Amino acid sequence: MRIAAPLPAGAQAAWNQRLTEALYAARPMLRDELQRGAIHPPRFEWVGSGRLEINPRTGKLKPIIDQRMTG
Repeated sequence: MRIAAPLPAGAQAAWNQRLTEALYAARPMLRDELQRGAIHPPRFEWVGSGRLEINPRTGKLKPIIDQRMTG
């Protein structure tokens, strides 16, 4: 997941853990799928707002960008 938010230095690891726990609380089956080896663990990429993808026609942020097959 790509997140554009300012973080204090050294805060990424704690926020990554909090987000992971929230994700598993909202979708408990993800933990089971991870343990079975069916999915990868969640990864978070903290970026500046300029690195988020927008729709070139509307200028709105794209809510979901599927990059599974991009390597």
